[in-house]
Amino acid sequence: VIPTVAPYLLPLFLKSFAEKYPQLKISIREMVTDEIIHLLKTEDLDIALLATPLHDPKLVEHPIYQEEFHAYVAETESAAKKRYVLPKDIDLSKLWLLEEGHCLRNQVLDLCELKKKDFESDRLHYETGSIETLKNLVDHHQGITILPHLATLDLTKKQQGKVREFAPPKPVREISLVVNSNFHRARLLQALKDEIERNLPDSVKKIQKTRVMAV
Repeated sequence: VIPTVAPYLLPLFLKSFAEKYPQLKISIREMVTDEIIHLLKTEDLDIALLATPLHDPKLVEHPIYQEEFHAYVAETESAAKKRYVLPKDIDLSKLWLLEEGHCLRNQVLDLCELKKKDFESDRLHYETGSIETLKNLVDHHQGITILPHLATLDLTKKQQGKVREFAPPKPVREISLVVNSNFHRARLLQALKDEIERNLPDSVKKIQKTRVMAV
């Protein structure tokens, strides 16, 4: 499971899935996308939860859900005064990013039409592997970051006030179960997919007028 999905999705379904199939031994690891793809291709990993599409002929993707991206904005930022934000409303000099290797970072760069040169400035430069750190940076150091929807569900009431939606078509990421093309345990894959879908909040099932961000 990629780290930007694991802490928000696993608690929703893992307990009930394990209880339904007590004889199934489940081993879970958090890894970035490139590491997971390598292990899927060498068949050292059965199933992955990844942002897709990957466009890799050696892998088979089974989409589960789409979730919106939200801007998480400090009260001092101009974008905080808007109900809906556009990528152009984001002050690039105050944008907190995940470190390289995370597909969510690439999606945010594409969303904001950014290149690495856009961050070459004298401002404080900090990159992290944790969405929770990004939220804390906005809370305590101001600025702005981009969060996937599930990462906003456990925010306090005060923090919820910092969440801004993007104007339609809303940018989303697609999350899929991904397997090697030689993977044949179809019943296991379907059981896992069904359990995840059964436990998803309604807010990730009813998205319309979206734009799936490339990985």
